[in-house]
Amino acid sequence: MLRAFAKSVLAGALIGAAPFLIVSMMFGLFGLIRIERLSDIPLSLFLAIMPLLVAVPIVAGGAVLIGLPLTAWLTRHARESALAYAGVGIIAGAALAAMIVFVIDVYDGYWLAGMGAASGGVTGWTWWASARQPNAR
Repeated sequence: MLRAFAKSVLAGALIGAAPFLIVSMMFGLFGLIRIERLSDIPLSLFLAIMPLLVAVPIVAGGAVLIGLPLTAWLTRHARESALAYAGVGIIAGAALAAMIVFVIDVYDGYWLAGMGAASGGVTGWTWWASARQPNAR
């Protein structure tokens, strides 16, 4: 179960961070080209994966606060389905991203809700695909 949870969180974080990850990877690789000291290598690699390091705790927090209680509720009421997990993931991901943008007061940052929706949908669907019992619908 823990492996399925980690898999779904990493898949969702990769989708949510993908556009930023492309740019940061380019900057990180450019930093590796211009190395002057040995200590520049870890900093360049850190820059390359920074969006993923930001996305993983956000997605994991959403999965723990929303996804796991949802799983308990759906299991108890025999309502588990791929649509239920992906649909709630899309809505919760968009809402969580919009809430974070609102709280940290990012001007015109509500487009990030689309990325949150994609991340939540992938997280929910991956959780469904990797953690379900074989007799579930």
